[in-house]
Amino acid sequence: MALSVRGVVRPGELTAILGGSFKEDEDIRNLFLLGLAAGVMVYGDVRINGVPADSSYMKRHSGFMHQEDMFIETMTVLEHIWFMARMKLDGRIHSSDIRLRINRLLRDVGLIDRSDTRIGDGDNGKILSGGEKKRLAFATELLTDPEILFLDEPTTGLDAHSASVLVSHMVSFALRNRTVLCTIHQPSSTIFDSFHRIIFLAGGRVAFAGTSTQAIQFFSSVEPRCWLRLYWLIYRGFLQVLRDPSVQLIRILQKVSIATTAGLCFVGAIHLDQLGIQAVDGVIYLLVCENAFFPMYTTLALIPQELSLLLREYKAGMYSVHLYYLARMISLIPGLLMESILFTIIMYWLAGLRPTMDALSLTILVVIFTINVSTACACEITELPCLTEGAEVLDRYDFNERDFWPNIILMAVIYAVFHLLAYVFLWRRCKSK
Repeated sequence: MALSVRGVVRPGELTAILGGSFKEDEDIRNLFLLGLAAGVMVYGDVRINGVPADSSYMKRHSGFMHQEDMFIETMTVLEHIWFMARMKLDGRIHSSDIRLRINRLLRDVGLIDRSDTRIGDGDNGKILSGGEKKRLAFATELLTDPEILFLDEPTTGLDAHSASVLVSHMVSFALRNRTVLCTIHQPSSTIFDSFHRIIFLAGGRVAFAGTSTQAIQFFSSVEPRCWLRLYWLIYRGFLQVLRDPSVQLIRILQKVSIATTAGLCFVGAIHLDQLGIQAVDGVIYLLVCENAFFPMYTTLALIPQELSLLLREYKAGMYSVHLYYLARMISLIPGLLMESILFTIIMYWLAGLRPTMDALSLTILVVIFTINVSTACACEITELPCLTEGAEVLDRYDFNERDFWPNIILMAVIYAVFHLLAYVFLWRRCKSK
């Protein structure tokens, strides 16, 4: 239902109504034509040059081009438009004047060479195309040279070229100091630029009325706030985490399995002796490694998998890169917390580490930071540029081609030094016994 619809449509301009639903378009069309359905209550009026207009006035001074093309398809173009002229025009107009008007109209809309072509039931496939039928319907409404012309979805079903041709005829008619109003959905950029004024509908109300340039400026100034886009990006990220087992569920099951297996290896091994210290060292090593390398490897493929979608939505201006990245990382945090807490509690309890809440909490905190740092590192690695040359590979490891043989010699020296040190330490240990 159209609510509180208010606006001004001026002569000499092509005005387009966009954004409304089919029902809203129908309501506004009926309001303009004053052809209301039974039981519909309307408050307000339609005025022409400040004077209220009734339905009879609108019928005399306006034309309406319907969305659906309805013709007697066995008739030719000339037969159809001649018949419509006889039905619409004053009977006192001479036939020669009518013929001149028809020829001028057909020439203006580019159908003069198709005058003898059947509309839709011709022999050997000689019929009008979809664009030509639209132009014929347009010419039919121009027979009476209406002061106001309404067009309902005039470009529906047309290709880009046919739509542009039809809109150019609409602009030409409007420039003859006529008022032209059309409803349209998803116009191309070329057609959008052809409109002199734009009316955007939202929820049955007028959201904007002005020129196409003003429309771009207006919607740029009222674009959704940063936090709102961030909210929906986080929401989409959470849905992906919850509904895609490879993102979170499998990782949690793997964590529980690894923690249980590793923890069982240390059951009863924690004592206050040398072996117990080595066991504690092994537990700490596993807590760090399993929450550093495995999360890193699983996160490496996360952003590359979504890169194509990110590029498409970013280039469309839907959101910025920093919003996407922030939302994606936030959506991963609950899963990372769950993984680290479950892994630490299971392994801590099975290994029999210090049974105090302070010690357990501190261990969980360290593991949480470890797993988050490792995933951050993985995200950084995925964004590194690919190496394309061998020189870049050497530079990455701080090597230089000129240092090849010096490095070989140094490796031989290091080899000898390590063996010498090993011999010295072994000799001293034997001496101490």
